[in-house]
Amino acid sequence: ETLRHTIDLFNQGAETGTDAFGRAAEAMRAFGEGPYYALEAWPSVLNTQGGPERTARGEVLGANGSPIPHLYSAGECGGITANDYQGGGNIAECIVFGKISGENAAAAKDDALDIDASKLEFVPGCGTQSVYDQTPDTSNLAANEKVGIGEGLGGPIWAKVSLDGSSIANVEIIRATETEGVGDPALDSLPACIVEAGGTDVDAIAGATVTSAGIIQAVENALES
Repeated sequence: ETLRHTIDLFNQGAETGTDAFGRAAEAMRAFGEGPYYALEAWPSVLNTQGGPERTARGEVLGANGSPIPHLYSAGECGGITANDYQGGGNIAECIVFGKISGENAAAAKDDALDIDASKLEFVPGCGTQSVYDQTPDTSNLAANEKVGIGEGLGGPIWAKVSLDGSSIANVEIIRATETEGVGDPALDSLPACIVEAGGTDVDAIAGATVTSAGIIQAVENALES
């Protein structure tokens, strides 16, 4: 009904020379009888139009207009051209406020917490060696065991697959650097699902899709090794 009305309105403007939207009659040509096909469409954009306000120092302002301590932003998040389609203009905001906000965030603060550095816990990825430079130790694997590596959200996922003949008897995640509480549901339950299914044709765990894909990839790589 809407499509028919739109075409009728356009054709009327083309034929009378008076268009409801002010388009020039010489630029309009009436539509014929069709056939016509319509689908419902919704506009969408990739840019963050606005976001939290920030100061010239990159500080994010709270609802009361005062900077939120230790919170800074850069790029589109709080963009200075909030009412425009920014497109490539965001690159400048990333560079300029990346430097400004980064320097101010890293600067010493009078209200910073006094943390004993000796008690800090270093996780995989810290230090001089990347997790991508490390490989599983396969020297002690049994004849029916294989190890594969997949790519999770936080880095490599190592999976050990135990076989019973050509069947998967067990899947064990021997290393993962996924975000705690996010990837855990997949790490905890997907290996058993793979064993039960007898292969990697299983559904991902909702909320941990990327981790699920990394586990499946690790198991498949192990089976192909």
